[in-house]
Amino acid sequence: MNRLWLARHAQTEWNIQGRMQGHRDSPLTELGKQQAKALGEALKNHSFHAIYTSTAGRALATAAYVQAYHPNAPLIATEDLREIHLGPWEGMTKTEIAARWPKEVELFWHQPAEFQRIHGGEDYRMLYERLGRWWADFQKSARSGDWLVISHGVTLQVLFLLLEGANLTELHRENILHQCSLSMIEWEEGCPPRLVFRNRISHLEGLLD
Repeated sequence: MNRLWLARHAQTEWNIQGRMQGHRDSPLTELGKQQAKALGEALKNHSFHAIYTSTAGRALATAAYVQAYHPNAPLIATEDLREIHLGPWEGMTKTEIAARWPKEVELFWHQPAEFQRIHGGEDYRMLYERLGRWWADFQKSARSGDWLVISHGVTLQVLFLLLEGANLTELHRENILHQCSLSMIEWEEGCPPRLVFRNRISHLEGLLD
């Protein structure tokens, strides 16, 4: 049996300011550091072949707290697991973005399949494609056991769709993932992946934003 554990990164300064991060970054807050420690504690009794992470600083910082319990699990950072690239929206607050791009914001959140990239950013189809590349590469090396991915809210939501074979129109049917929440997918060779649970937060008591 293969099990892929998935966690969103911990809270950042821009999260609490309501700023879109995308490919840009901001440091973990003190609460974020506590969330990352709690994630590490929750996973300390599992044995991972490897920890895959986005190359973003917030994901790497979160992963460091988890890897402290798993020194023999290599940390593999990859661009393919980064958040969706949001072009000029990055660093802006959601209010500022909505004032300048109201139609695009409506599509982004409510009609994801129709959303078009903004000035050098990505659309959801581009994100879906790069996650597909990562999944294909991952499966070539995957073997029975547990693996961990630490990535981003939108990226993980799109990855769930990819693994379930669902359409982009279903992207926001579930609430956004909590920071440092856990999800898990399992599969056996020759069988499609199955989402076992999503957005588990029992290990974050008192630490939600």
